[in-house]
Amino acid sequence: FGMMGGEEDAFDATGGDVEEDDFGVDPSQVDVDFGDRVEERADVISRKMDEVSDELIQSELQLRVNEWQKRIRPLLAAEEKHPPFDMVKYGEEVKVMVEEKAVTEKEGAKIATAKELLAGQPQYEVCRKFLASLQLANMGEVTIQAEVDDVEAGGFTIKRGS
Repeated sequence: FGMMGGEEDAFDATGGDVEEDDFGVDPSQVDVDFGDRVEERADVISRKMDEVSDELIQSELQLRVNEWQKRIRPLLAAEEKHPPFDMVKYGEEVKVMVEEKAVTEKEGAKIATAKELLAGQPQYEVCRKFLASLQLANMGEVTIQAEVDDVEAGGFTIKRGS
């Protein structure tokens, strides 16, 4: 850039002195200010997008939680109506049931099938007694063995004694 009509240009690309333009604004500052403002706006937009994204993720999570709560509440309400679970009590019941309902006796041991022991009982009782049976087996008081001809149907026997 050179001199026009005896006035200096508003911008000197060679690094010389810069004067204000016709509007009283230093052109070198306009570029810096504009760049800063664009960067600030981009940061604001980015933060807002992150907030919206977080809200959407939380909304989706909240929807899934709400759906789960709708499914679980009736189950929990039904469970509240059942007697409390007592592992010792149920373990004793299983041992008595094996004694009373044993279909086979071998070498002093009484053997009962799970089908015989648990027939006609509500599902929650079946689950509780099966859990108690597992605990008894872990303690060595009973032996649980799969029925060879009924393995796929979940058949098993409970053996008590030697």
